[in-house]
Amino acid sequence: MVNIVIHFILPLVFLIAPMSIIIHEMGHLLGARIVKADHYKLSIGKGKKIFSFSCHSLQIIIRTLYFTGGEAKSRRKHAYKPFDISLITAGGPLLNLVFALMCYSFFKSYPSNLIGLFILFNLWLGVGNLIPFKVRGKPSDGYVIFKAILECVKS
Repeated sequence: MVNIVIHFILPLVFLIAPMSIIIHEMGHLLGARIVKADHYKLSIGKGKKIFSFSCHSLQIIIRTLYFTGGEAKSRRKHAYKPFDISLITAGGPLLNLVFALMCYSFFKSYPSNLIGLFILFNLWLGVGNLIPFKVRGKPSDGYVIFKAILECVKS
């Protein structure tokens, strides 16, 4: 049991999950950059702010419970169109999937449980977030993309 905690749960909770969440949120910001957003904000975790950094139009905030999720926000002078929203939203899961693929190619040459866990977690984030659903009123990326596509079709 101690081995499982040390070699699986601790690295997953304190290393792999936060790094994968950062990758996911950076994917959203990359999408926002493509559609020419003016301001970007990346917030990781919940609780009290422990680190904050601002540079030009980018603000990064790290909170005490950094392993509990993240949020990327962006804005620009003129409103986002449905296609822009779907591109920004898809950026998170797609970057997780690309990262999982890159790690897999590395894993083939240098196999390790840590890299394998990293691959699986990024696959889970990428695929899981593309499924349209809502939990407690909070939509998944897949749900937001689905709604944006419906909006495009109606237009």
